[in-house]
Amino acid sequence: MPSLNPELRSLRKILNSNWHIIPDYQRSYAWTENNLMDFWEDITNRPSGHFLGSVVVTGSEDDDKEIVDGQQRLTTTLIALSAIRDQFSALGAEDLANGIHETFIYAKDESTKSKPRLKNESTEANNRIEDAVFSLPQDRRETEKLNKRESLESLAYQFFQGKITEYLSNKTQKMEALIELKEQLLKAKVIYVVSEDRNGAFRIFETLNDRGTVLEPLDLIKNFLFQYVSDDPARQAVKTWNDTASILEQLSLPSVSTKRFAYYAWNSRTGSESQSAKYVLNERLLRSVMDYVINKDEAVSRERALEIVNYFNFCARLLSSFEDVLKERAGKVTWEKFDPNFRKNKYDEINRHLYGILVTEASQPIPLLLSLFYVYFKDGGALTSKMLRKFLEAIHKFQFRWTIAQKNSTENQRKPYRLAATRVFEATSAENINAALQDFTKTTSGTLRPTDIQFKDGLKKLKISSENRKDYFKILFILSELARRSGNPIGSEATPTIEHLKGQANVPSRSPRYYWIFKMGNLIILPSEVNEALKGDFAEKAESIHNYVHSWDKELLNAIDEKDWSSSRAKKRLEQIASIAAEIW
Repeated sequence: MPSLNPELRSLRKILNSNWHIIPDYQRSYAWTENNLMDFWEDITNRPSGHFLGSVVVTGSEDDDKEIVDGQQRLTTTLIALSAIRDQFSALGAEDLANGIHETFIYAKDESTKSKPRLKNESTEANNRIEDAVFSLPQDRRETEKLNKRESLESLAYQFFQGKITEYLSNKTQKMEALIELKEQLLKAKVIYVVSEDRNGAFRIFETLNDRGTVLEPLDLIKNFLFQYVSDDPARQAVKTWNDTASILEQLSLPSVSTKRFAYYAWNSRTGSESQSAKYVLNERLLRSVMDYVINKDEAVSRERALEIVNYFNFCARLLSSFEDVLKERAGKVTWEKFDPNFRKNKYDEINRHLYGILVTEASQPIPLLLSLFYVYFKDGGALTSKMLRKFLEAIHKFQFRWTIAQKNSTENQRKPYRLAATRVFEATSAENINAALQDFTKTTSGTLRPTDIQFKDGLKKLKISSENRKDYFKILFILSELARRSGNPIGSEATPTIEHLKGQANVPSRSPRYYWIFKMGNLIILPSEVNEALKGDFAEKAESIHNYVHSWDKELLNAIDEKDWSSSRAKKRLEQIASIAAEIW
C-alpha cells in the first residue's frame, strides 16, 4: 500500500493550482437530478464549507493530475461554477464572470496558453461539455442539435441555472447573494490524495472503495481536527488520540463495530434542532464535524477540535467499560476509572440494566448510552444515580422486548434514541433529563412497543444446543431475572450456568421432533458447581435441582416429585416462562 498523506483542501485551492484530466477509461458523467439536488442543498445549507468526499489523483508535482476517483464531483463543481459565471453575465457583472471563467474553468499555463482546468481524454466527452457548458454562452456551438439526446452535463447545467434563478428570486441584493453562493461553492472541501504513479493511485482507490482502514470516517475526522490541535508542544492531543485508537483496537463489544465508532460517538452529542432526531450518516460525519468546529475565530475552532478529541476518548473508554460489564458485570474495576467515590451497591442496578441492554447486541441504544454516562460522570452533571437507573431501565425494557420479539431496526425505533441522546447531552438541569426520560418512555411504551404476543413468540424461538449457542446469554439473563424476581435461590455470589433438563446428548438438534429439548421450557439455571456434579437422566437429577426451582414453576416441581419429565410438560413450562417474562419486560 503506498504511503498516504491525505490533505483537506478547498476547491478554490485545487482549481487555482492544478489542471486535471479525466482518462478515457473513466465512466461518463453520470449524476442525475437526485445527486444534483443533494449537492445543491449541501452547498446552500452549509456556508462554512460543504465536504465533497475524497479525490484521488496521480501525477508528479509539476504535471497535470489524472483523476482516479472523484471526477463526478469535480465535473459537477465546474458545471455549477459555469452556471454561476453565466448568471453574473446576465446581471451585467462581466468582470466577475470573467474572473470565474479565466481562473477556475479555464486558465493560462506557463506558455500563456489558456486550457480547461478539467479536460476529458475522450474527445466526444470533452467536446460535449466544453461546447455546452464550459465555453462562454456566445461561443457555444449548437451541439445539442448534433446529438439525439441532451447530455447529462447539459441537463446538470440547466438544473443549476434553474436553481440559481430560484435562489436569487427572493433576494433584494442579487449580486451580493450570487457572490456569496460562489464563495460557498469554492469553500467546499475534499480530501485530496496524490500518488505520483498510477499503480499507487489505483491501490489507494481500491482501499477507499473497499472501506479499508486508511480513510475511514474516524481517520478523515482526525486529519481535519489535527489542523487545529497539532501545534500543542506537549502533544497531549496526539497522546489522547493514540489512546483512543489503542482502546478501539482491543474492543470486541458485539454491538459496536469499531469502524463505526465515530458514528456512535458523534450521534451521542448535540444536533441542530431540525436534525436532533436524525442520525448523521457515516458519509456525512466529517462535514458535520466541520460545521461544528469551523469558526471565524481560530481560537474557538481550536477549542472545539480539542473538545472532540477528548470526547471521542471518553466515549472509547466508556465502550471498553461496557464490554467489561457485558463480560463479567464487573462494576468495581469498570467504574472506579470514572468515579473516585465508587461503591458497589451504587452500581448494582446500573450494571443490571446496562447488561440487559448490551446482551441484546443491538447497536441502536449505543449513542444514548454514551450520552447518559458522559453526562453522569461529567463534573457538575445534571444526571443523578437515581435518574440514570430509571433511564437505563426504560432503555432495557424497550430494547430487550424489541430484540426478543425479533423485530428489525427501523427509523421509528432509532429516532427516540437519537432524540434522547441529544437532549441528555444538552441538559443543564435534572428537569431537562427528566423531560427527556418521560418523552422517551412515552414513545417507546406506545405503539412502537412490541406486543405481548410478539414478545412471547420470539422468546419461544430462543434455543441452545451444543452446535448453536447464539442465544445462550439472552436465555441465561431471562432465567436469571426470573430467579431474581423469585428471591434468587441461586445466591448472588454464585456463577449461574444452564442445564438441559432432558439431556441433549445424541439428540439431532435440527429435527422438529426434538426442538423442545433446546428451548427454554427444558432449561434451568444452576450454580456451576451443582451443574458440574449432575449425572444421569432427569430422575437422577431431580433431587439435586429441587432447591433451585421457584414456587411458580409448578410443572417442574410436579415433575421432580414424580421423577418424570416430558415434552408436554416442557411446552407448558415454556408458556409459563413466556408469560412471566412478558410481565417483567
